Amino acid sequence: MLISQSLRKESVQKMNLYSNILIISTFSFISATIVAQEKPRLEITLNEAIQIGLENNFGIKIADISIQIARNNNTLGNAGFLPSVFLQAGQANNLTNTRQLFIDDRAVNLNNVYSNNFNSGVFANWVFFDGFRMQAAKRRLEESVDLSELERQAVMEQTVADIVNDYFSIVQQLKFLELTRVSLNLSRERLDLAESKEKIGSSAGVSTLQSTIDYNNDSLTLMNQLIQLDMLKNQLAQTLQLRVSTEITVDTTINWPELPEYDQILSSFVNQNIQLKQVRSQVRINEHMISEAKSFRLPVLTLTSGITFNVSQNPAGFVQQNLGYGPNIGVSLYQNIFNGNNVKREIENTRLNGEILKMQLEESQTLQTRQLDILIDQHKSLDQVLQVQSSNVDFTKQSLDIAVQRYRLGAITDIEFREIQLLNISATNQLYQTELLKRQLEIEMLRISGNLMQR
Repeated sequence: MLISQSLRKESVQKMNLYSNILIISTFSFISATIVAQEKPRLEITLNEAIQIGLENNFGIKIADISIQIARNNNTLGNAGFLPSVFLQAGQANNLTNTRQLFIDDRAVNLNNVYSNNFNSGVFANWVFFDGFRMQAAKRRLEESVDLSELERQAVMEQTVADIVNDYFSIVQQLKFLELTRVSLNLSRERLDLAESKEKIGSSAGVSTLQSTIDYNNDSLTLMNQLIQLDMLKNQLAQTLQLRVSTEITVDTTINWPELPEYDQILSSFVNQNIQLKQVRSQVRINEHMISEAKSFRLPVLTLTSGITFNVSQNPAGFVQQNLGYGPNIGVSLYQNIFNGNNVKREIENTRLNGEILKMQLEESQTLQTRQLDILIDQHKSLDQVLQVQSSNVDFTKQSLDIAVQRYRLGAITDIEFREIQLLNISATNQLYQTELLKRQLEIEMLRISGNLMQR
């Protein structure tokens, strides 16, 4: 009997020694790694994170360039309203041998005769009617600018959604971490109590051994939580286009506004959803392209004008020098009669492409309406779930407080205490996970309804 107790005591001492070595070594390694890396620190609120992300995001920068390109293309000249003016000049020099025989038998022989001709002019062509193609082209270019801005807004909305999700994930992870620390402290207190009881002989070594195992498990859980927190911070740093090694500190007190009423979300969705806006813009662009294609059925009237200057010299001719200059103006008409039905084909294909866009608009509206309905139903269900889980946390917390007192008095066993402790941890974890899921649903609902940027 004495040998058994001695062996059990020795086993417990070894377990304590190994566990302490494991914990001290692990935390020493983590601390040494952090100090060696010397991560740059950044303390940011949610609004500051959004501002940094919008400023650094490459997708938004690319979208800004696309908008500038669309604005550069949106000009009267590109649409065809303005005339084209050009300068033309030319010089021709000749060296010829000439033999001329007249009817009165006179003959003229000239060798190496030099002659030249110079012409120049400024010309202008202005298409003042092309079947209203230029008006349709201008509307298409203006709509292209609007579409580019919508594409930029879509990138911004997705970027904000990613930042907010990452930020809230870190905040919730900090709650998990705090819960784990509280549990670890409680396990440490329990281990100290078990060791004290064993020293005075009021408890067997099994209690110390079980307390040591539970303490080690809680320590490993804390380490895993720290690793998970570091991964989430790296994800936020990547979303913000910062160095991944940046040590980010977040503000856990977030003033998140209340979600609008469900009816308000559904009503604003039709007009504010960014994807629907993009497809509608593409539909309008296609309608302008149909108008451009139809314009080829109508005549094109072009006004031409210019000022010319011509001078030529030829010593071998009847006129040694010829000089001419002055303005000219005219109107030309071009009417396409038949070009292999290409105009008809282009109009029909553009119309069919418009049908595709309208079906895509209807499909997108149907799918996103269904998705929004699902999100709203899930959000309503989570409200009920949170009420039950919140009550469970209160009950398990009260039960844990009672268990701590009873364990100190020796009224419950280690297994019973651990079971109550794990129930409290599980209930609190479920509550935190549900809170995070609810927040993610709200972010997605705001994004789909087009209200995220207004928050």
